[in-house]
Amino acid sequence: MPRSVRHSTLLRPLTRLASIGAGLVLAGCTTLTAGGFLAAARLAPLSADPAEVSAAVSVPAGVGLRAGDAKLSMAYEPDTPGAEPFEEHFDLEIVLLPDFAQADPRDAVFGARIGADDHARFRLTQARIRRLRASGDSGPGTMSINVSSACFTGERPDALPVGTWLRTQADGAWIRLTRRRDLLALDENAIALRDELEPCTAAGA
Repeated sequence: MPRSVRHSTLLRPLTRLASIGAGLVLAGCTTLTAGGFLAAARLAPLSADPAEVSAAVSVPAGVGLRAGDAKLSMAYEPDTPGAEPFEEHFDLEIVLLPDFAQADPRDAVFGARIGADDHARFRLTQARIRRLRASGDSGPGTMSINVSSACFTGERPDALPVGTWLRTQADGAWIRLTRRRDLLALDENAIALRDELEPCTAAGA
């Protein structure tokens, strides 16, 4: 799918999030819950342990996320003269969370986390940004989760309600970020977006 889901966290003390969805960038923070704002503020992307941060995404039971469907990106735009912007991408491991009690019972929930092979590179990226900040640079940065594709079983869905949660400790509580909303109802290109969903069997799932 050409469009991608983006969950962005500014690397500043005041944290802003965009909504997570499947197939488009949602505008504004109005879909965030109060707990979502608090969770984002506690995330502290420049010091977060990559092994501890994970997201959960609920989708209709007939929709699936597969290996390669999601990536985490960390980007920074220095304001120091001569310093170049940079962005690093990290593949996310996708697992089904069958006992996720907070989700609507009609939905399936998938967990996403940074693979162990990328932990060291993630920490190097954090350190690179911290060094820039220590030198007085105050440019903006983002950390985002991007879902670029998905698949479905059975009939092609007419609706795509999505909800999201975050936790910053492996054994911590899940904090709801965004409430369940139908992305196809929000997207002005809903017909094209729906047509881009692939059957899971055809997609190799």
